[in-house]
Amino acid sequence: MDFQNASKELNSSTKIFVNSDEWADEWEEYWVIFIDLIAFANRCLISPGITLNNIIRFHRAVSDALTDIDDIIKYQFTDACYVLTKDTKTALIVAANIQNECLLHNHIQIENLPHTMFYQMIVPKVVISKGNVLRVKKSEDLKNFKKYIGISPEELLAGDGIVKAYYLEKKTTGGLISAVPEHIKELRKCGSGESKIKTNSLYKAWRKDYNNFFFSHDGVVDIPWLVLQPRQKRKGILEIESEASFRMKLMSFNYIWRSNFTEHVAEKTPTETLKQYGGALTHLCELVKMYLTAGNKSWDLIDIVENMNKI
Repeated sequence: MDFQNASKELNSSTKIFVNSDEWADEWEEYWVIFIDLIAFANRCLISPGITLNNIIRFHRAVSDALTDIDDIIKYQFTDACYVLTKDTKTALIVAANIQNECLLHNHIQIENLPHTMFYQMIVPKVVISKGNVLRVKKSEDLKNFKKYIGISPEELLAGDGIVKAYYLEKKTTGGLISAVPEHIKELRKCGSGESKIKTNSLYKAWRKDYNNFFFSHDGVVDIPWLVLQPRQKRKGILEIESEASFRMKLMSFNYIWRSNFTEHVAEKTPTETLKQYGGALTHLCELVKMYLTAGNKSWDLIDIVENMNKI
């Protein structure tokens, strides 16, 4: 069909105009968790094997992290993922579970492969935002409504909540979970019980940090997800890591980002990726200082390794 006839056909159809009033009831407010792999585009240029390794392991990690979590909607893409939920605690658990699951996959790589490189690891940036999202209801009746012609409910993803999350991701850095201060206030309401272990004291201190003294940068506040256990469900209180598990996670997190720096020096990777290293190591230093109640003294990277061994 030539352009002229195609134009006539489209003009006579119901697809050409959209009446926004007809969609007013489809908008709902959600927590939006956006997960985006770091340096994926650069890795695609290295080899197909590395690309496939990252894609498959990332999808598996997200799937494992969300197992048995109810009332969520997932949109999975090649190197990114959106998860929607109405519940504040679920939003926090989804974000923390995904970061934890990716760290678990990386930890196993580090333990079992010699000379593990950063490009072999799946390291996402995660943000938690909130806003309106257009949610087309899944129903066999959709085909009977003209406004739904040419629309796939499983693929349509739109709204200011999606856009806010996308732009918020630009403000965070490597391996972190970030949110704007107003949303951090809501997320801090998720409790972790009355356990007296020091890791729980760290998390409770973060919850009471109403002035955002800790983990604040670039208009966002980071969540100390390394202190939260993986594979949590929505039920009950948030589960906190033991000191031994917390130390293991810190060591793996540190190894990942040291390998990022080593790879940059050896392979001349883009500085766009290297800046993630600065954010990750800053968060790690703050986390260890907060755990050890070390005050405001200046730490270098030798101090951080020495002090992780004290946990």
